[in-house]
Amino acid sequence: MEKKKVLVVDDDRTLAQTTAEILRTNGYEVALAYDSYQAITNAFNAPPNLILLDIKMPAGGGMNAYASLRSSYKTMDIPIIFTSGVSKEEFVDSVSPKDAKNFVGKPYNMDELLQKIKTLIG
Repeated sequence: MEKKKVLVVDDDRTLAQTTAEILRTNGYEVALAYDSYQAITNAFNAPPNLILLDIKMPAGGGMNAYASLRSSYKTMDIPIIFTSGVSKEEFVDSVSPKDAKNFVGKPYNMDELLQKIKTLIG
């Protein structure tokens, strides 16, 4: 069976790499991006099964990446889980209702995050 691919996008490289290692341990293939530009480029060139997207980061921020990903037929249906130190209420109005429920605050509970990923992509 082919592994599900998760794109982890976070400007905190240590957190991104730690998250990637835990996801790999749990059977996922992982790609990393450290800013919005890398996230969009990576998702367009090798679409993942799910994107873990930090909201506050350089090169346009997570919300600009979100808008770009949702505007392309190649990436519009990829599930996105938002991560951030900001509260869910601070961003929920600028995303689709379907995507708004997929939020995990930082610092996140890895078990909660893994459960959300499993629910969305298996």
